[in-house]
Amino acid sequence: MKRAPFSILMLVVFLAACQQDLIIDADIPEPDAELVVSGLFRPDSLWEVYINTTTPLLGTTKPTAVTDATVEILEGDQVIDVLPYEGSVFSQSLPHVFFDPDENRASMGRYRSRGKQPRVGTEYRIRVTAPGFDAVTGTGHIPRQVALLEGAYRENVAADVVGALDEVRLTFEDPTGETNYYNLRVHHQGVDTTSGFVGAVSYGFSVISDLQDDFFGANPDDFLGDRDLFEVKEDGVTFNDAFFDGQRKEIVLQVRGRAARGCSSGGAFVCRTIVELSTVTEAFYRYHRTLQLQSESTENPFAEPVSIFSNMDNGLGVFAGYNTAVWIHQSP
Repeated sequence: MKRAPFSILMLVVFLAACQQDLIIDADIPEPDAELVVSGLFRPDSLWEVYINTTTPLLGTTKPTAVTDATVEILEGDQVIDVLPYEGSVFSQSLPHVFFDPDENRASMGRYRSRGKQPRVGTEYRIRVTAPGFDAVTGTGHIPRQVALLEGAYRENVAADVVGALDEVRLTFEDPTGETNYYNLRVHHQGVDTTSGFVGAVSYGFSVISDLQDDFFGANPDDFLGDRDLFEVKEDGVTFNDAFFDGQRKEIVLQVRGRAARGCSSGGAFVCRTIVELSTVTEAFYRYHRTLQLQSESTENPFAEPVSIFSNMDNGLGVFAGYNTAVWIHQSP
């Protein structure tokens, strides 16, 4: 057996005996703050954009609302709208604006059109300027809608420890010969027909297991979320048509039953289950998928960090369109 030279052994002993804490006093420059722009738009709504700033890497402050930005919407090189500032909001309350739950109280500046709406198929550009920041730009469009063709609702098809489960079946026809992207959401309303009061309640839902393979392929990693019931959250699930291009597809979902949602039978109170199938752009799809992946990895110390998709130049965020088909079931 070969022996290590005596000088090497002594060096190892010397280094072990002289072990001490090493403190390096160095200034690590923080990267400059950037603008974060969230502009998700659809054809039946006004232009609405939310703007805040990134936070220091080692800081503890939440993202800060930007209140003095100039937000322009362009068609080609022509400015067609300038969105005025309407106050600050928190990301937690924004539909279809998806943020990490740890940042759900992030303050954001809200900018909203006075009357103009985007059109399907038109390519738009956003340009955001604010004091102290580079101009941020991005492009996006609204895809054409894919309609929900048929719908059916059955109560008490199954049960779990919480209570009864209801079933929703919907069909749609995927366009042939092109890559299409979708977002699927479910939410509920309780309506008092006497007073007109509408209370909105959101729960997760389950995509039935055999159809998970249909939608997401044989690789279970392509399905974001636990395969157990109700791990698809209120912001829904995104998917593309890689495994069913040009086919007529049936979506089978399970949702919480009426009692679990606090809906009583009869009287002036009715319950609505609302399913939204949104046709989205690739930018919307990639943005939402990376946010979902980041959310999945927050509880896993061994997960690789996830970079949130952005299609903004000189900043972060997303500017993308979606087009929603809605199906509503109302229970007396």
